[in-house]
Amino acid sequence: MVQEEILLVTLDRPKQRNALRIGDLQDLRALVIDAGARDDIRCIIISGADHHFSAGADIKELQALTSPAEARQHASLAQATCDALEQAPMPIIAAIEGFCVGGGLEIAMSCDFRIADPGALFGQVELGIGSIAAWGGIRRLPRLVGVPQAKRLVYTHKHIDAQEALHIGIVQELSEPGAVLSLATETAAQIAQAPKDALAWSKRALDQSFDVPLYAGLQTDREMFAALASGQDFQNGVAAFLNRRSKSS
Repeated sequence: MVQEEILLVTLDRPKQRNALRIGDLQDLRALVIDAGARDDIRCIIISGADHHFSAGADIKELQALTSPAEARQHASLAQATCDALEQAPMPIIAAIEGFCVGGGLEIAMSCDFRIADPGALFGQVELGIGSIAAWGGIRRLPRLVGVPQAKRLVYTHKHIDAQEALHIGIVQELSEPGAVLSLATETAAQIAQAPKDALAWSKRALDQSFDVPLYAGLQTDREMFAALASGQDFQNGVAAFLNRRSKSS
């Protein structure tokens, strides 16, 4: 559903706490790629049905993986879905209630940031079934919380509450109880006011900030600033700022 340039995506298998099957991953990836090509979407919110974000991969599908080739194909698709979220040109917010564990947490960590209900639970739990967080969690989690915290969460494969997730950096903001989607929508509305090209480049540059050498990144940012400065969005933004300042002085 698109409303005021915000696309709301709901993971919708409530009886399974929104556990994700291969088809669900394919659909999510296709939806995000399609949204990235549209001019009427400036921000995406991903949430889960029935007060849970996602319990992760569908266990029955995992059980059916009987060969390395099948497991490799499954992981490749899941990684491609998480990559699509991370590489989308517009910001994506994860609005989290209830369980956000395993692959569900990996999906959430692929979003730009996470807003959670105080009752949400988080966990990178794959080691508990003799597996690894192969959808990207084993790589993204240390970037959010640091290597020692990531090791603690992976090795113990325990659940942590929303307050601890906020404290260590998995979550960036907590809502009032029952109001996570409302807060995410309010935040998305503020984001959606930004010019599309400047927003897309800001996301891309921030995502590359630790992967691209500093001075190479600065050179690229300089060129993007030069390109944006000649555009109508920039000129309109500067004019609006100066107009507001003159009225307040």
